[in-house]
Amino acid sequence: MEKRDDFVLLNPPNQQIMRKADEAQNGILDEQGVENNEVEKNKVLLMRAIVENQDHSCKIKLVEDKQLRATLLEDIDESQLPEIYGGKLPLVPIQDA
Repeated sequence: MEKRDDFVLLNPPNQQIMRKADEAQNGILDEQGVENNEVEKNKVLLMRAIVENQDHSCKIKLVEDKQLRATLLEDIDESQLPEIYGGKLPLVPIQDA
């Protein structure tokens, strides 16, 4: 299987993530009234940049659940796709690989 530079994000970000990104960017307190620390702020801002396609070093494809299998089959042969996505390979825990 060839190495690719794009990824599939299984669950597209929701409004809560985008709102949290706005709060982090503006330094606003979050829902619990706790100030965002720098690590959390950076995570959220990175996610926002990816979602808004501002970070061109990452290529992420947002896929709805009903289109997931078809999208995966565009790049992965069905014989290499895990069973949970309709393929033929069983998932093996990393420690058993």
